[in-house]
Amino acid sequence: MIKTDWNIFKEKFSANPQESFEWMCYLFFCNEYGAKTGIFRYKNQSAIETDPITVEEDKVGWQAKFYEYSLSNYKDKILDTLTKAKRDYPDLSKIIFYTNSEWGQSRGKEPKGKIEVEEKAKDINLEIEWRCKSFFESPFVVDDCRRITSYFFTLSDNLFDLLESLESHTTSILDDIETAIHFGGKEISINRSETISEIEKSDNNALVISGGGGTGKTALIKELYRNKRENDAFYVHKATEFSVSNLNEFLLGVFLKDFIEAHDGADNKTVVIDSAEHLLALENTDPIKEYLSILIKAGWRVWFTTRNTYLDDLIFQLYEVYKISFKSVHLENLNEDTLFELAKKHDFVIPDDKKLKALILTPFYLREYLRHYQDNKGASYFEFKESLWPRVIAKRSPQREQFFIHLAEERANSGKFFVIPDPSYSNETAEKALVSDGIISYESTRGYFITHDIYEEWALDKFVESNFLSSENAEMFFNRIQQSLPIRRVFRRWLSEKLSSANEDVSHLIVETLSSRNISNLWKDEVLVSMLLSDYSGYFFSINKDLLLEDDFRLLKRICLLIRIGCKEIDNSFFDRLGVRTPDILSMEYVITKPKGNGWESLIKFIDDNLERIGVDNLNFALPVLCDWNSHNKSGDTTKYSSLIALSFYKSVIENNIYIRDDGFSKDLILTILYGVGEIKSELEAIIDEIILNNWKRHNDPYHLMSEFILTKMECFNVAMEIPEKVIALAKCFWMYEPPENNDYFYGSRLEIDHKFGVENGHQDYFPASAYQTPIYALLKTDLGLALNFIADLINYSSKKYAESSLDKGQIETATLFLDDGKKIDLPISNRLWCMYRGTQVNPDLLESILMSLERFFLERGKNTKSETLEFYLNYILTRSESSALVAVVASIVGAFHEKTFNVAKILFRTKEFFFYDTSRMMLDQTHKTQLTSLRNFSINRINEHHKNERISACDQKHRKFSLENIALQYQFFRTEEVSEEESEQRLQEIWKILDAHYKNLPDKEHENHRDKIWRLYLARMDKRKMSPEVMELENGIAIEFNPEIDSELREYSETSQREASKPFTHSGLKIWADCRLYNRDNYKKYESYENEPLTALVEAKEIWNQLLEGNMVEELQFDRATPSYVCAVLLRYFKEKLGKTELEFCREVIFEYANIVNNDDYMHQVGDGLVPALFVLPRLIENFPDERMTIKLILIRALMRHDPITMMGVDKINTVAIQAVQHLWKDEPEFMKSLYIGYLVIAQKYRDVQDRVRQEAYKQHKYDIDKNDFERELFEELESVVKSIEDETITESVIDNIESIDNDILITAFQLAPLDSEHKKPAPFVEEIIRIISQQLLSHDREDRLDYALRHEFLEHYARFILHLENSEKNKYLKYFTDNFTLSEGMADLLNEFVSAEDSLNMPDSFWYVWNRFKGRIVDSINSQGWRHDKEHIIESFLFARIPWKDEAMAWHTFSLENKEFFNDLSGKIGGESSFIYSISKLLCGIGSEFLDDGIYWISNAIKTFGIDMSKDKSGNTLFYLERYMRRYLFKNHDKVRRTPNLRAQSMVVLDFLVEQYSITGYLLREDIA
Repeated sequence: MIKTDWNIFKEKFSANPQESFEWMCYLFFCNEYGAKTGIFRYKNQSAIETDPITVEEDKVGWQAKFYEYSLSNYKDKILDTLTKAKRDYPDLSKIIFYTNSEWGQSRGKEPKGKIEVEEKAKDINLEIEWRCKSFFESPFVVDDCRRITSYFFTLSDNLFDLLESLESHTTSILDDIETAIHFGGKEISINRSETISEIEKSDNNALVISGGGGTGKTALIKELYRNKRENDAFYVHKATEFSVSNLNEFLLGVFLKDFIEAHDGADNKTVVIDSAEHLLALENTDPIKEYLSILIKAGWRVWFTTRNTYLDDLIFQLYEVYKISFKSVHLENLNEDTLFELAKKHDFVIPDDKKLKALILTPFYLREYLRHYQDNKGASYFEFKESLWPRVIAKRSPQREQFFIHLAEERANSGKFFVIPDPSYSNETAEKALVSDGIISYESTRGYFITHDIYEEWALDKFVESNFLSSENAEMFFNRIQQSLPIRRVFRRWLSEKLSSANEDVSHLIVETLSSRNISNLWKDEVLVSMLLSDYSGYFFSINKDLLLEDDFRLLKRICLLIRIGCKEIDNSFFDRLGVRTPDILSMEYVITKPKGNGWESLIKFIDDNLERIGVDNLNFALPVLCDWNSHNKSGDTTKYSSLIALSFYKSVIENNIYIRDDGFSKDLILTILYGVGEIKSELEAIIDEIILNNWKRHNDPYHLMSEFILTKMECFNVAMEIPEKVIALAKCFWMYEPPENNDYFYGSRLEIDHKFGVENGHQDYFPASAYQTPIYALLKTDLGLALNFIADLINYSSKKYAESSLDKGQIETATLFLDDGKKIDLPISNRLWCMYRGTQVNPDLLESILMSLERFFLERGKNTKSETLEFYLNYILTRSESSALVAVVASIVGAFHEKTFNVAKILFRTKEFFFYDTSRMMLDQTHKTQLTSLRNFSINRINEHHKNERISACDQKHRKFSLENIALQYQFFRTEEVSEEESEQRLQEIWKILDAHYKNLPDKEHENHRDKIWRLYLARMDKRKMSPEVMELENGIAIEFNPEIDSELREYSETSQREASKPFTHSGLKIWADCRLYNRDNYKKYESYENEPLTALVEAKEIWNQLLEGNMVEELQFDRATPSYVCAVLLRYFKEKLGKTELEFCREVIFEYANIVNNDDYMHQVGDGLVPALFVLPRLIENFPDERMTIKLILIRALMRHDPITMMGVDKINTVAIQAVQHLWKDEPEFMKSLYIGYLVIAQKYRDVQDRVRQEAYKQHKYDIDKNDFERELFEELESVVKSIEDETITESVIDNIESIDNDILITAFQLAPLDSEHKKPAPFVEEIIRIISQQLLSHDREDRLDYALRHEFLEHYARFILHLENSEKNKYLKYFTDNFTLSEGMADLLNEFVSAEDSLNMPDSFWYVWNRFKGRIVDSINSQGWRHDKEHIIESFLFARIPWKDEAMAWHTFSLENKEFFNDLSGKIGGESSFIYSISKLLCGIGSEFLDDGIYWISNAIKTFGIDMSKDKSGNTLFYLERYMRRYLFKNHDKVRRTPNLRAQSMVVLDFLVEQYSITGYLLREDIA
């Protein structure tokens, strides 16, 4: 906000303040009245400044006067202005008078002059509105019109000055950058036209231009700047310029919004952040975050330049801190061929020294080489490097040298781009000389900046070198150079250079650093990472062999850790393989990286060379390194070493019969071996031969895990590509089913269907079926002929076994395949076989996956394969086919590429069965994607996500919508440009010839069956000769009505069939309305006729009911058999007041009929049988039919005794419906409920006791079925008196002698009947006793006493709700059975989980936290005393809310408040040593506990500092994932605050150090950022 200072106005516009004032007021007037295009005016306009404007009914004019004194002095002039205004503009009704002055008040009275002016205005019918000095201080002026205010009331115009400054600054940065090399009086230019074109044409808003130091990144920017057009905006900033407190400071007081709007008319808008790696060192990232975010949203292009060395850090920073997704453009050095061409063309000699030749491939160093060519052409690498500093920087001036070093040091430590030299080292002579030489540049008011990063690095190199030489020890050295990021980077490069020259002093530095206790871990890691990234890491390993192998390999283990986190780079090839142009890492859970630096090869070679001393059994620490390398490098000596080392370890495990518990370790071990298959072919081939020879296919056999990986893992496709014959041999060994010798051997149902097809899944799990589940896809890509023969043999064999089995007896047909050579092949065909490749039938996952691979391969290859080649392979499959499953895949490929495959299609057209089955396939495909998507959403297993997505995406193939019938029709009506008219005509004739053959084979009409008639319809629908097509124009194209000629008899048959098929859906609207209305789903609102007139629904329901009573259960009524129940339930629940006596009687009849289903002992629930809605409203009949009170009660008791599941997962049962239905009766019918409650307890147990007794008596008589009459008679005798007391509701608790004699499931059901509403002060009978009994069973360690999961869940779910509804004073009475007997058990963990679930729906925080604090002490004590128990993880996770499947978007929870901070903080100091605590708290902070994000850093760091956390015991497997996610979010929010605040930085470093120790790349990069 800018203050309106008139002194500034007068100083700035002293030449003509009146004219400037008029312009300013004109802008305010236009702004106020929306005159964006201005207002017409004349030169020397009379009385007012412009023509009047119309505002509603007023004609408004304005006048502006800049006065030196109060307005009273100018009264006469103002009166004159009013007179002239009304004279010259008679319609003028209002005048706005702008002035910088004010009326002078006299003794608190209104000035006479003002009164006189206003009376004059009134006389001439003119309203005057004053805009005096106070107006220019209003929010409208200083805020809404800030751009105008900024210009007129600041000595410089901030916006225009800013734009001018940015343009000047851009020029200043680029001026000293040379785009060509001057040599021999000529210019040597490097052609970057392709890169420039790529950048200019890119549609990405953000680009990262990376390259080595001196490759010409800024020179490239200069060329791009030169290319800008007149109406383009193009600004260059150095990243360090953003080291400001706020964005306003950077923009010189201009608002960013104004800056953006000032460029609205620009064609292309570009901002370059040069040397963007310096963003990493910014203390405050808020200004640059805001700047970049708004620019990109406003359509600006933002280009970053950075060194390759810092590319990974920058990428991480852009993703994590700035949330920017971008495209990367890499700027390469010159290659040797280009250098040779330049040398030949410009006549200079390329040096013999290999290192120097490699160095001058960098344009910067080539320029320096040629600048002093005569001196350099015979120099060595080190001589050349050493000559640069004295020649370019020092120039024999120690003062100049020291000034530049100090300037670079201050810039590095301050993090600022511009530096104003400290007086302690300032030297005017040196400054001028360095500016003159283009080494530094100067901008007034801002200071000096270094023109090239390489110059700055030279200076910092000297700084590090001088401190190294002058320091007595390593500790002093590191203290002197400090820890700023630029210094640490230079240190890495400096150390690498020293290592490259085999410098002994540096070797001592490394050893001293690593052995010192006073040097921080940060510097120790820097030393090791620098060494590993250097070209001479091998030298380090060679001279420190003993050190690396002593002390239980402590240093070697540390190096194995650091190399995996500090020597990696972002793997862009991952995105290239996926075809992703702009990677969005923000949507990814993990950053994909690959090894970087020579240290990997040196380390692995060292391990291989010293394998005997290290010992194969001690290689656990090295395996992750080997796996990381081999996963990205599939060839080379290092890959071979890794694979052989891993193979040695694997063989040792097998020979010593060692069991590896860690599945992740086993996976890495096998993958490390198999990734290197190209280097160890002979070894793997020998192993596979041994497996086959010994028939090692059982789970515990040698090499079983390796075999499983080869045959199931996508990561191991390379094995199939390297040794395809061996993989096929292994597949035959594992996949072919061998019946057991013992016929009594039991197999599960899933295995059984595999065996029907003659295949064995064994331990290879191919669910869900997918094209990538087996190595077949890789085999097809490697050796097509070999793979096709194997697939054909296997599918033919499997189909034969299936046809011979009992599966689908009577449904398998034989179809004949007619080949072009006259050969006929009979093949089995069924829906199961034909749809096998689509996965829409129940088939072995293995066979489905194989055929899916076959189809995908040809769908991908078919696009770019010649017609002759594609037809050749499809014909080859047909000639090898003895199964319709193979033919179906061929039919699919023909459908996808029908124009290329006519010669294959016509073979298929000769077999009518193919048409029938492909139509069925097409119909199933219409809903297949929906089914797959539903199953994916329903599944909680994300391991197979890729396979599920592959299947779902396969449904989107266009040809899925077509069948062979459609293809046959397309050939007759359409052709592409590639098909000539002659060929099209020939195709027509061949199709008609085939159709005529089918006509000929039709039976006489009197002998036709249903299928014959259908086949005639097919023929009519696909014979062009029998059609009268009509073309209709549509909005988006044309539509063709084919109008096949169908004889009247066949047409009538078709129409009759359609009518019969639609009958079941006559009442579908009623059914849907009633179902949705009962469960209050929004869909019911669509059916307004029933909603507005519910009795019409009753009329329809009666029609259905009457037909059902008459026994007309024809097919169409099967669909509506439950509709009367749903309709009556809806009417009784929502429209009861609209029902008369007759309608109520009808509803009672219907509801009783459906509810009585529970009395049928043989009943099994079926979806849509009407029982559930009937039970749901049964209690509502009590009010209207009191005489039926006992009948209703007995039905409900019987329903409570039924545990039959009514949902797919068995979560809901018949008794849960009854429990929900009666809950409201505790308030209205307490006596009814008490008698129901006690009556159920008695009847349910007596029913079971009598049944058991009768069954035992029958068994003694060798009868295995009880006599139903005997059972009912005995039951009646025992319950006669009880039933009477239930009916008259006099039954009491005394009827039950011993509550413990009642079975647990009955007790739990009764407990669920207990009311939750706090209004019922008197608890239901036996509640405390039931809780005591069930709690004992839940907490028992005796397996025989334990409750099954379903019963446990039912009890705990109700118990949690029951407790939360109680007053706190009453809770302990019922809680004590769990708190007093607390144990670390699965049951207790489930109880805690149920409390969280209950609270989530009930929202009773005070009640919940009372319970939680009651458990807290018990949990802490138990973990500390029973920490060995394996259930403690689940207890902690449940207690810290981590076992509930919260929604991903849930970022808060109504139960949390700031008061809960102490709860979590206290736990961190008591149970923080458990890995499950870190997992749970991190997950909480990333989700529902995000309001505690800032506090969480203290809890986690406190836990890590207080305890030694053993991550090897992490059972969740996700602890590091959530901890990384938390730290990313925490540092994104608090990045700058953490850097500035020592305490927060220390807390963060504790957590990040912990992550680094766990091999976390994210932790390492985050630590690098804030260190």
